[in-house]
Formats: sequence, C-alpha cells, structure tokens
Amino acid sequence: MNNYRFLSLYSGLCSILVVGLAFSTYSFYSRSKLRSSQLELAQQKLNELSQQQREQAGEVVALKSILGFGEATDLATIREAVAKDIEGYAADLPGEVTDYHSLVQQTTAAIRRLHDRTSDAYERNDELRDKFTQMEASFQKQLDIVQARAEKLATDLAEEREAFSEDRERWERMAKSVADQLEEQRREKYRVMASYSEELRKANTELRRQRRLTEQVVERAKPSVDRPIEPDGFVSLTDPRSKTVWINVGSADNLQTHATFSVYEANGESVIARRPKGRIQVVRIAGEHLAEATVLESNVSDPLLPGDAIHSPAWDAGQKIEVAIAGPVDLDSDEAEDSDELKSLIERNGGKVVAELSAETRYLILGDRGDKSTSPSDDTIRLEQLIAEAKMLGVERIGVQEFLTRLGWKPPQIEPL
Repeated sequence: MNNYRFLSLYSGLCSILVVGLAFSTYSFYSRSKLRSSQLELAQQKLNELSQQQREQAGEVVALKSILGFGEATDLATIREAVAKDIEGYAADLPGEVTDYHSLVQQTTAAIRRLHDRTSDAYERNDELRDKFTQMEASFQKQLDIVQARAEKLATDLAEEREAFSEDRERWERMAKSVADQLEEQRREKYRVMASYSEELRKANTELRRQRRLTEQVVERAKPSVDRPIEPDGFVSLTDPRSKTVWINVGSADNLQTHATFSVYEANGESVIARRPKGRIQVVRIAGEHLAEATVLESNVSDPLLPGDAIHSPAWDAGQKIEVAIAGPVDLDSDEAEDSDELKSLIERNGGKVVAELSAETRYLILGDRGDKSTSPSDDTIRLEQLIAEAKMLGVERIGVQEFLTRLGWKPPQIEPL
C-alpha cells in the first residue's frame, strides 16, 4: 500500500515535470522565434543604414573633390580653408558671403560687371585713339609749320649773331683802348699823388719834429710845478754799492718783473711830484709784499733812501690801469711812429691800453696834435673829441713825456741842430 502511494506520487511528479518541461520548451521556442524575427529586422535596418552611410561617404568624397580637397582631408581643415578663401576673395564683393556658393555667385557677378566696364573702356579707348590720331595729324601739320619758322629764325639768328660778333669785337677794341688810356691816366695820377704825399709827409714830419723840440725846450725852461700824486709803494731798504733797493709791493699786489717806477721824496702818505729822484726796475719778486729792484738812475747828492715813494701811472696794486692813447707818438725823436712801443711799455708795467674811453680809464696820453694853423684833419678832430670826452668822464689828460717820467722810462737825448 505504501509502495503504491509512493509510485502514484512519483508518477504524478513525473507527469508534472513533463508538462512543465514541455511548457518551458514551448515558451523558449516562442521567445527564440520572436527574437530571431527582431534580429532579422535589426539586421535589415543596419544594412539599410550601412548603405546610406556608404552613399553619404561617397557624396562627401565627391563634394571634397568638387571643392578641391583630397579624400583624407578632415572637416576642420576644409572649414579653415573655406574661411580663408572667403576672407581673401570676398573682401571687396558687395553683400555678405559665407559659403562657396555665394562666393561663386558674387565673384561671377563682379566678373561680369568688370567685363562690361572693360568693354566700355575698350570702346572709349578706340574712340580716344581715333581722336588722338586726328589730333596727331593736326599737330604734325602745326609742327611742320613751327619747324619751318624755327629754321628761318635760326638762319636770321645766325646772321644777327655774326653781325653782333663783328660789332662786339669793334666795341671791345674801343673799350680796351679807352681802358688803356684810363689806366695810364690813373697811374699818372697815382704817381703825382704819391709824389705829393711823400713831400707832404716829409713836411709834416719836419714840422712835428720842430714843434716837439720847441715843446721840450719850453718844458725844460718851465719851473717845476707841484703835482700831488698817490704813491704805489715805498722803498723799504737800499744798497747803494750794488745799486739795489727793495720795495714793499710784490706778488700779492700783482707786480711783474721788468716793471719800472719813478722814485719821489715822500711827505707822509702823499707825494709832491716834482722831478723824480731816480728810476728803478723790478728784477725779482721776493714775497707777497716784497720785491727787489735795480736802480736805473739816481743822484749822488740826493740818493734813494728808505721811505721814498714809488709811482707808475701804468700800475696799481691788484688791478690793471686802463690807459688810452690819442695822436701819434714819437718816443725817440726819430720821426717814426712809436705807439706800439709805448703800448708795450704800458703792458710790461701791468697797464692795459684801451681804444675807447670809459669811466674806468685812468689816463688819456696826448700825442702830437698836429698843426692847428692849417685846416683840421680827421685825426686832429678825433683827438679833440677824445679830449672833450675825457673831460666829461673825469679822465686825467697827460702828455707823453710826463707819462714816461712817471713811468720811470728815460727818453733818448736829443741831439742839437
């Protein structure tokens, strides 16, 4: 009984398993068939898409070929090239161009317009060529006429030039003759003027010499006049045996060697400038306020002594005295102009010769004034003007001889006539 139940139960389970297996197999077969159908549809669609992709790829290759690009050119390169072409070729085209199609249209339209204008220009050029040909023919006629006239004028000019050359040669001969006569007259005039000038110079020289000798004689005959002057320094020490003196001025006073001084008897801090006691010349600067000088002239009966004053109109301690010279100067009575020598004497003594008077000028040295009995010359007038200007500026006027005496320079002895 138990076995029978077991077999029945086992048989029922097997039936259930068989039914379940059959149902599962049917279900699996149904799903598999459905999936096969779906896979076939998907494969069909994939084939269609592949065909479309191949067609599009062919179109892309054809489009690249049409645009002038290779099959392997990528889209970025094509876009960059298109952008450059549009930028380079469509810059002057009217309207906005963004693609090749528009570029071709705009370029074609521009070419057509240019062709139309070129055709019009050719037509206009043909018209202008015809007009130019007509004008050239007319101009050639006028040129022939002008050339004929020019040839005639050239012939007339040659004839006139030949006549002018003959006249010029004749006038040149006449001008040379007149010039030779004028040159001969000029030379004769210069010879006469030179002879007259030489005689006049000799007469004026002799007249100045006689006047100068007279003035010197009169000057010597005059009694001495007391003239107070300001001393430039004093004699500190004397050595009669070596004819040497020491003075109290030196390098700090801007003293230079070869400067000459007249020596006077001092009266306190002032000097009465009668005839000087002697003359000295600086030979060595010994200190800031000390210099050695040699005695050029002295009097045994009135020797140079310590305390005597020294004076030079061309020197002042620490500054250059300005001096002006008016009129010709003859220092040694040789009838020659000695203004340069006088200037050199002044500069050697520390002075400065100026050409124009000013408030800084100390002396106006008066040279020869000329003969006042004759008509005044330009030099005489200039001398009188300088004297008047010196009076106005307060500049001291001094004769040449008196200046030389104060300077310590002794003029040469005058030979008797």
